[in-house]
Order: sequence, then structure tokens, then C-alpha cells
Amino acid sequence: MSGCRVVKGLPNPEYHKQQPVSEHYFSSSQVKDAYKNIGHFAEKHIKRTIISNMDKPSLRKGTYFHAMILEPDTLPGQPNEEILHYTESKTRSGKKWKEFQEANPGKTILTDSEIEEAKEMASVALRDPNILNLLQGSEYEISYFLDDLMGFQVKARADIISSAGFVADLKSCAGDPQDIDYIKGEVSKWGYDVSAAFYMDIINKCLELNGDDYRIEKWFWAFASGVKQTSKVYQATDEVLRIGRYKYQQGMKGMAKAQAANWEIPNEIEYIDPVYWDREFLDKIEQQSTSPKGSNFL
Repeated sequence: MSGCRVVKGLPNPEYHKQQPVSEHYFSSSQVKDAYKNIGHFAEKHIKRTIISNMDKPSLRKGTYFHAMILEPDTLPGQPNEEILHYTESKTRSGKKWKEFQEANPGKTILTDSEIEEAKEMASVALRDPNILNLLQGSEYEISYFLDDLMGFQVKARADIISSAGFVADLKSCAGDPQDIDYIKGEVSKWGYDVSAAFYMDIINKCLELNGDDYRIEKWFWAFASGVKQTSKVYQATDEVLRIGRYKYQQGMKGMAKAQAANWEIPNEIEYIDPVYWDREFLDKIEQQSTSPKGSNFL
């Protein structure tokens, strides 16, 4: 029988820890990998022959940004410290850096400049009344482990969740959060729509199974940029969520098919269609073929 485990206060490294495949709960990032390329997914998350590099400047600063707002007790020097401040030098290189890194496995380590940038983003976010309203009266960083979604164990971790029926996701960005076209591109590029639909479906199933009297009906993104000194809250439309749901379900259908084949993905020749912005040429070709001038493009 399908069940759901809800965990409050779970350390971030514990949530992201890779469990044996038979015990593993798949995340939205992993399902996105399956949607993009099932063969890559199998090598990375099932056979585990590909090791991801999660130690990137943007991810480190994003982690600190999140912690300042949602989990201050995990910051350097705090009781549940998960983030460290490297002060020996301004760069992440050399003997001292290597020794520090090896002495602190599993920790997120930032330099002076990275921490300053993350603090600036958090400062911008906390000046935004709409972000403050999302934070008010909500719970933070709740982890959900669902035993069955389309035949797989899955998990979700809500940045901000409210019994008023919404989830909000904090996002740091380099561009201008108030540029809606830029944000639309970020949502599509990084699969934020996939995560939103995936998380909403998991959380609502968990709320149902655990007898809670509310459901998640709205999804918000709260973007902040220290560089641009701007922030903005957006609500996902039903259309965005439908697209995200289609993508994650296609990814999970691919996972089921690959699992049935014992994760052996055939290297087949596939057809490739034109990208949507090139399809206008098909109309031009059709017009040309019916023109009295024949095939002369000019």
C-alpha cells in the first residue's frame, strides 16, 4: 500500500543522499534527466557510472541564499552547521584549500566573495513585501517521501509551504527578475515547471494519504538578484503546470520502459524533426512549390 513520510528539519545533505537503487526516492532533478535523455539517466542514477559535479559557484551561493532566509541554523558557526566559510585565501586552490576541503566532506564551502554575493541576494529578497508575505506563517524545507508515483518512489522538498494552499520556491538568478521574458526562459531552461508540477502532485498525494484538510492549489517562484538589486514573485499558471506535468510524466514513462528492459537502453537511430522556429520554412517551401515561378527563391 502506498504511503508517505513527511520529515521536518531533515538536513539538506541527508535529503540529497544517494541511497541504494532499490531504496532510492527519485527527485525532480532526476526525473528531468529522464525526460531529457533516458540513457544518460540510467548511467547517472541507476548504474551510477557518471558522477555529477554539484560544487558550482551558482549552487554554492544559492545554498547560502536559501539558508539565510529559510535555515539560518545551518550557516557557518550555527548549531546545525552545513555551510562553511573558507577564509585562508580568496581562491579555492592550493594546498590549504585542499586540506580544508578534505577535512570537511559533505559540507558546502564558500569564499568571502561568494558569501557577500549570497548575502546581497538575501537582502534584496527580504526587502520585497511579496516575498515576506509568502514567508509569513508558512513552514520551511519540509521533505516528502512518497512510496508510489507512476510505479516509483519519489520525493519533494518544499522551500515554503502554507496551509493556505500554496508552495513557494526561492530562486537566485543572474539576470533581472523583473524581466518576465527572461524569467520565462529560466523556467523553461532549468525545468522549473517540471519541478513545480512534480512537487505539487507529490505533496497533494501526501496530504491526502495523511488526512490533511487542505491541498496545494498555487505555486509561486520568488526570484532575487544581488547583481541587479531586484526581485519579483511570479505565480505559475495552469498552463505552465500542465506542461510541467506532461514533461515529468513522459520522463517517468521512459523510466518505467527502461526499468522493464533492465535499464539496457538500445542505441538506436532516431528521426529528428525541425525546431519549431524553423517550421516557417516549410510554409515558404509549400508556397514556393505552388507558385508559377517554380523553385526560384528570388
